[in-house]
Amino acid sequence: NRVDGAFAGPGARNHLVFRMAAGVVLAVREHHQYTLLIRRTLEMLETLGVPVIGFGTDRFPAFYRRDSGRPVDRRFDDVNTLAAAVRAPFAMGLGTGMVIANPVPASHEMALETYDTVLADALDDAARAGIRGRDVTPFLLERLRDRTGGASIVSNTALLRANARLGGE
Repeated sequence: NRVDGAFAGPGARNHLVFRMAAGVVLAVREHHQYTLLIRRTLEMLETLGVPVIGFGTDRFPAFYRRDSGRPVDRRFDDVNTLAAAVRAPFAMGLGTGMVIANPVPASHEMALETYDTVLADALDDAARAGIRGRDVTPFLLERLRDRTGGASIVSNTALLRANARLGGE
């Protein structure tokens, strides 16, 4: 599940964030599309009591970058320890959803200069075109694909595989 766009526009909320607070959802998370909105999304998760766990990272990932500059609540480097931490609140009847932040593999991380330039341009394009809400994600992904010559797809595929591997473990 994705928590992208928890604040996609004025007054917009992602219902997944609220469902996490109710203990319904566990999201294995690789990135967040809105670099400028990461802070607000993390604040909303904190307000709702949804922990943000980093798997192999102390920092919340940002799209095709491993580090957004924002910390996670807790880091785990071992799948078994992570799994025990995920199960514990549910076993005690105290369950809340949580975000597992799983960064893009280092070998597939987009160069910072490319990421910053391409994402800023794509966000500007979206604003100029009046793209909002759920339409932003596909718009940005298409722009990133086009402007990186398909390199973003390679990164995204590596990310999806890493998430599937972690989720399966």
